[in-house]
Amino acid sequence: DDHTLTEIKRFPRLFFFSTDLQERYQSFCSDFGPVNLGVLHRFCHFVDMKYNDPRLANRTMVYYTDSDPSIRTNAVFLLSCYIALYHDLTAEEAWRPFSLVEPSPWLEYRDATYLEPTYTLGVKSCVKGLKKAEELGWYDRQGFDLDDYEHWEHPLNGDLHLLTPKFLAFKGPSDVREEIAPGFYTFQPRDYLDVFRYKGVSAIVRLNEPETYDKTVFETAGFNFYDLYFDDCTVP
Repeated sequence: DDHTLTEIKRFPRLFFFSTDLQERYQSFCSDFGPVNLGVLHRFCHFVDMKYNDPRLANRTMVYYTDSDPSIRTNAVFLLSCYIALYHDLTAEEAWRPFSLVEPSPWLEYRDATYLEPTYTLGVKSCVKGLKKAEELGWYDRQGFDLDDYEHWEHPLNGDLHLLTPKFLAFKGPSDVREEIAPGFYTFQPRDYLDVFRYKGVSAIVRLNEPETYDKTVFETAGFNFYDLYFDDCTVP
């Protein structure tokens, strides 16, 4: 915008840059959360390429974003993760520069309900979780397969997310294939069988209504199956 162009001209020794990656969180109810691991990985690689570009060696980098509180918060989340992962700092050290801003403009993350949240999560806690995942080997920035992650998280390929080596989250199937958006259809139980075998799944926990789909498709295929129903956008 005009303001950004004006600032760029005023400070030629500064390198202003940005992306839209901090804008990619999609809510389901009244929730607000950090962007997913694929977006985080892509962001960190993007920033590190700029950081190590010899053409920028004598310039100070300035990452800018929209003033919208949710977008601004996720930008700070991504920057904190980059600092912690690529510059070998603790979550507390990475978060400290942002924590000094008063009054704090950063939002708290909250759960996927329409109720007043009783528990929120700050950016620092999320960065601590990422560092713990790195320590356990659940996330390896050198070996992370971004193409594989983005393939499986796409609705056309099952909307799958590997949360831990033993915990896979996925969008529940339906007995009838329905178009949910132009060119996008719900999966039926049989569509997941080969995928689950490939991912090493042994048990499935259904959180939505039992009438949504016939569980015997999974049981006949050899998967253990459990029902733990709760209403959408409520606390489990």
